[in-house]
Formats: sequence, structure tokens, C-alpha cells
Amino acid sequence: IMPLVIMVVIATLMTITGLSCKQQPFKLPGSLVPPEQVLPQLPQEDPQPFPVTERKEKGDTAPDFTLQTIDGQTLTLSQFLGKNVVLNFWVSTCPACLEELPLFQAIYNKLPTDKTVILAVNAGERDKIVQYEAQRMKLTFPVLLDPDGKVCKSYGRGSPTTFFIDNKGTIIEIVDEVFEDPKEIENILKIWRWL
Repeated sequence: IMPLVIMVVIATLMTITGLSCKQQPFKLPGSLVPPEQVLPQLPQEDPQPFPVTERKEKGDTAPDFTLQTIDGQTLTLSQFLGKNVVLNFWVSTCPACLEELPLFQAIYNKLPTDKTVILAVNAGERDKIVQYEAQRMKLTFPVLLDPDGKVCKSYGRGSPTTFFIDNKGTIIEIVDEVFEDPKEIENILKIWRWL
């Protein structure tokens, strides 16, 4: 019983110490040499597992792509030439992305679909996760699967990002921030008379 009591006391102290350490930045004691002075310098590798291509900007032509929807349909961006496209990149591990998608649904319910479409591209996640989230949020616009993140990389941006692409395939607006109200999206669409 005594060893058990000692282990509980040690575990408690470690937990308390660990919790208090999280509130302060880590500092090396003065007598220790920083690791970069002891270890040999190794060649630096690209920290991104999937390096992005050229970052797309307003005025650029939107890179074309072909992806499957969660329903198994194949969609190509260029099939929407002649229509305006709201293209949103998201991942389920981003809480802000999940809060934003229902706002797009609220706008989609009002859209003249012969004029403007919404496409949500999930970057790099398994189809079952994407299907679950889309069903949970009752999304009725096309949700596309980009399992290896190639399409997201071709746009050179992370998630969440929304591209507004005109009916000629030109990027006319990019929003790297999260929309918090459907009226924010609606206001952008009204500027170009997309609604």
C-alpha cells in the first residue's frame, strides 16, 4: 500500500507541476547550452507535407479541377463556365469551417442556381467524415472530395478560404477569413448582382 500512496503523490505533483508549466513559456536554465550549439546543423526540409503551388490572387484564372461529390457524381469546375461560382475550401478539424458551412446553406436556399452555384471542397479528409458532416449540417449544395489536397494546393490557400469566381472563370474576390453571418456573403453577392 505504501508504494501505491507514493505513486499517487508523485503523479499528483507531476500533474500540478505540468499544469502550472503550461501557463509560462519554457526557458533554458542559464547553465545549459541550447541544442543548436551542440547538435550539428542538418539541412532544412520544407515544413509543408504538401507544398502549395503559386498562390492565386484576384484577377487570376481559377485553376480547373475534376472531383467527386459525396454522392458519387463527378464535377468539373469548367462545367460551370457561364455561371458564377462560390468556391469554399474547408476541413472538419477546423471549428470555424464547420460554423461557416451552414451560412453558405442559408445563402444557397436563396440563390438563383441558373446564375450562381456554391461548391464546398473538403481538403484531405476521408469521405465518411465529410459525408457525416455534410449530412449533420443538412448541406444540399455540392460537397466535393479532394482526398490528397491537390485542388486546395493548386489555389495556394488554406482552409477556410472562399473564392468568388465569375462566369468567365476569373477569381474576382478571395476571403481568407471566416464568415460569421450569411449577410456578409449576401453583401458580396449583391455587389456583383449574383443573387
